[in-house]
Amino acid sequence: MTQIVDKKKLIIAVILMFLFTMSIPIYGDIPVGIKYDSKNCSTCSSYSLGYIPLEDYNESSLNLITLSSPTGTLPTSFDWRNYENGDWTTPVRNQGSCGSCWAFGAIGALEAAMNIEYNDSTVDIDLSEQYLVSCGPGQGCEGGWAQRSFQWMINTGGALPESCFPYEASDVPCDQKCADWENLLLPVKEYWTAEYPSDEEIKQALIDYGPLVADTAVYDDWYSYRGGVYVHPEMPEESEDDINHQPVIVGYNDDEQCWIVKNSWGKYWGENTYGLSDEKGYLRIRYGHCFIGTAIHGVVSDVVRGNDTGRPVINLTYPQEGWLYLFDTPIKEVLFGRTKVIGALSIKVEARDIVVEEEDVTGIDHVEFYIDGVSQYTKSGEPYIWNLERNLGFHEIKVIAFDGAGNPSNTVTLDILKIL
Repeated sequence: MTQIVDKKKLIIAVILMFLFTMSIPIYGDIPVGIKYDSKNCSTCSSYSLGYIPLEDYNESSLNLITLSSPTGTLPTSFDWRNYENGDWTTPVRNQGSCGSCWAFGAIGALEAAMNIEYNDSTVDIDLSEQYLVSCGPGQGCEGGWAQRSFQWMINTGGALPESCFPYEASDVPCDQKCADWENLLLPVKEYWTAEYPSDEEIKQALIDYGPLVADTAVYDDWYSYRGGVYVHPEMPEESEDDINHQPVIVGYNDDEQCWIVKNSWGKYWGENTYGLSDEKGYLRIRYGHCFIGTAIHGVVSDVVRGNDTGRPVINLTYPQEGWLYLFDTPIKEVLFGRTKVIGALSIKVEARDIVVEEEDVTGIDHVEFYIDGVSQYTKSGEPYIWNLERNLGFHEIKVIAFDGAGNPSNTVTLDILKIL
């Protein structure tokens, strides 16, 4: 009887796989189906800004510094997406129709700073921009400031993971964040702002600190940018009063006289500069054009703490790679490696902390589950299980554990095809 049931399940699974495969457009990209996925939106028709210049505000609270000029010869090019064989930046996001560029700029720089602090370019924590939009020091979707967001996070305990407060691209109430949010805060150590730095000073700061938030002015020709070095000579009617955007500088190229900029308009805008990323979303812009770099803002994270340097170890225990699953039941091993999933599926991992002689052992604090680089679920305490129910299409599942000292584990990944 069991054999007959198994055969029925297999026949149903094969039929569903065939029907689903026939329905996938060969030219298409199936977006992640979380809540409101503007962070990876493929259909957003407008590009928003959101930076509010600070002329009318008291700047005494800002941590203004004067950058040092380079003491030696700088490299003629530098790119945090290709440094020591790693990409230290995190995936391009999409702010959607909300004026939240300042939040995406702050989070983009902070996520990279965390990779740098971990000394691991693959961690790629996905932090919540919505937390800044809904709870932070700005004016929500009406605009705000990356620099004040850094100071606010320092004062209030830090940033939250995306899974605690998913991005909605709207002014949702602050109390919509997850119930245990206070236990998930990731501390920020310090930040700084430099006004009117030279190009050479920006380059040195970029190398020393990591990706930097940059003030700039967006004009109409930004929206139609598709690649190459963007050039916008200053017009008589244009001035610093036009500054309205805060993207992230991730590199530069002296031969092309340009900055390499990570924008927050999604992976369908702009270019994949030099083919170093898996997606578009980047801009090369001529030094000084659109007032870029009139002010820049750097940040240092503080996520590793205490006398515990041992990184946790994590193992994926379920499902198995290359198997077909029907409603969380393994059916059989399939060809071509990628795990096929019909219906709901449990993602299960085991995690343990590593003992380092004469150091504290803080134990596992929490485990984070991701789809395509977007944080979906955070689990504190065993068992470490997440139920994948939606999200049709081809995806990468990523799981990472953190101990009580903030150390990240190795990253485990699984490629899946979600059919139903």
